[in-house]
Amino acid sequence: MKSGSQAAFFGLEGFLENQMVTSSLAFEQGISGKTFIIQGLGKMGANLATFLQSAGAKCVGVKEHDCHVFDKEGFNVHDIISHKKLHGTLKGFQLAKPVDDFEIYKEDCDILILAAKQKSIVCHMAKDIKAKLIVEAAYAPITPSAYMILRGHSKIIIPDIFICGGSAVGAYLEYCLSCNRRDSGLAIAEFYKNILDQLCSNDRRVVISKNSIGKIKGSGMEPDILTHALRILYRQKTQEMIDVALKYNLGYDFKTAAFLMSIRNIFDQILCSENIKL
Repeated sequence: MKSGSQAAFFGLEGFLENQMVTSSLAFEQGISGKTFIIQGLGKMGANLATFLQSAGAKCVGVKEHDCHVFDKEGFNVHDIISHKKLHGTLKGFQLAKPVDDFEIYKEDCDILILAAKQKSIVCHMAKDIKAKLIVEAAYAPITPSAYMILRGHSKIIIPDIFICGGSAVGAYLEYCLSCNRRDSGLAIAEFYKNILDQLCSNDRRVVISKNSIGKIKGSGMEPDILTHALRILYRQKTQEMIDVALKYNLGYDFKTAAFLMSIRNIFDQILCSENIKL
């Protein structure tokens, strides 16, 4: 299932189409034309890089555990992925250099995607990172001290708690689609029912706008109902995260905003249930 990388793409897309965020970064709106460096070409990283390239972004660097590749003119992501599948490594690929701690992170790019492991960015690296936007596409790739330094240098970080949830969300949406929502009596979260009701009529025919289909196809995905549901969900949650950051004067600290959203959701589910009286 590619839902994890799809969700990461839609979350990033939502931020890059928000005028407030892009103005802060001095970016044009949208993914097209952005340059990115990606750490890790596993399932998440390879698929996400492919979607970004299909949507018009340019990969200028890849970091793996044993080497890294950088070229400001860019690479074809498919060539890099094919080389790794064939050889199990990026060694031997054009311009590949031996592994280093963090030299590639000092290179110029718009977006840095961390899709490999925990504690990839520690405090002594943070001040030299050139990317303006950083995506936590792995769990806890930035240490707390490095996070504070990056925020002090006006970097915007899209947090792991948001980006990495796509696989679980996709699995649950697929489950919702597989059962009869109205007649089975299964307890499906109202939020997901609302999402799916936007997509299906009573006879189960998909209702998707031409614009949405174009966006999905443009990123190299199949415009099926699950993909479209993920896009709706992640774009809604992107806007909610931005709204929470504004409401509580957090600036662009979206990690704190994501935690506040999570705490509020837990409160709503546990303490505000109709079956519980305080």
